[in-house]
Amino acid sequence: IMAKDVLVKYKFKPGHLECIDISDRSDMGSMQDYFLELTGERT
Repeated sequence: IMAKDVLVKYKFKPGHLECIDISDRSDMGSMQDYFLELTGERT
């Protein structure tokens, strides 16, 4: 399950949520390493 698929079920006020696809970013690996440090998961 993708986080985006879960979040779409909720009614966020316009401008209060922004989804960013990191798959094309040059620093994706660094971001995933940081997520691992914070949450125990890379994605």
